[in-house]
Amino acid sequence: MISFVWPSFMPFVPWAGGTEVYTLGQMQELQRRGIPTRMIALTQKVSESVKQYPDIPLLTLNDKSELTQLDDTIVFVFLPVKVKTKRPSYLIVHTPIKGPLYDDTKSYANNALGDTRLLTTSKYMAAYWRKLLRLPETPPVVYPFSDKIFSTVPRKPIKHTVPRILFAGRPTQEKGVYTLMASLHMPPLQKLHFELNCITGINHQGGGDIINSLFKAHPRIRTIALQRNREDMAKLYADHDIVVMPSSSILWKEAFGMTSVEAQQAGCRVVASNDGGLPETDCGGLILVKPDDPLALAEGIVKAIELGPLSTSVRRQAAKRFTVAQSVDALLRVIDAPTLK
Repeated sequence: MISFVWPSFMPFVPWAGGTEVYTLGQMQELQRRGIPTRMIALTQKVSESVKQYPDIPLLTLNDKSELTQLDDTIVFVFLPVKVKTKRPSYLIVHTPIKGPLYDDTKSYANNALGDTRLLTTSKYMAAYWRKLLRLPETPPVVYPFSDKIFSTVPRKPIKHTVPRILFAGRPTQEKGVYTLMASLHMPPLQKLHFELNCITGINHQGGGDIINSLFKAHPRIRTIALQRNREDMAKLYADHDIVVMPSSSILWKEAFGMTSVEAQQAGCRVVASNDGGLPETDCGGLILVKPDDPLALAEGIVKAIELGPLSTSVRRQAAKRFTVAQSVDALLRVIDAPTLK
């Protein structure tokens, strides 16, 4: 039995993307292969959410000490739990962030891994955590995966007369919002005609509606409401030519960058910062630019406009990368699960 342990401080709310979908998809793929798996919740918050997914076996524990009695291969999500397990345990580090606005590194340092083995979601973060924790070896990489809906959503026939560009990130400064706005006033983009759509949403790191208000006030930006499910997000990508990911290298590090993979699989060309795990997301349509540099971003967008959206053949090849089967294959190669013997 492979059990994914969800932390006590987080409700489980599957939606358009993120760790919840990653965990859920891996469990469902394991089940399809006939490998017993379940979710273990250390919080009652999980129960109501997971009831929406009757195919997911759920065990809710009252205390972490109960994990010591289980004959499961334990995979912790987000943070390790200081407890001795019968079989080897693992931690998939989903969101290790480095920067002045995020200090998750202290959380991991304070929750020492002990005997728990570390798994990461990109080569970049594998090297980062090896250095930070002074590990004797580089941790294995288990890449996230893209939902099939992104590679199968039909692209709409071209109705617009100008290139359509989408900023799908959170409205936060670490996602490069101000770099994007500054790029619009750089010479390469000043005289070009294009449509830039930005998704409004919640800024979890403060700032309230400031950036959303700037989006609405800017004459070259159109706002789009936050998408609530993967199907709507896939359709939104398919209605655009380019997706921009100008993430700041000063304020944080992208652990991977699933938006880049999803957008390319939906047929978009992606212009992204050459930093963190983003270079690893190349599916055939990635253009990397210098982070925190409005001129470099503007030049990258111009290049993407000239190249246009991905061809059918390139998109078909993109669909073969970062699949759930590949993610689970990688997971099974590095965990010691009794069900595999």
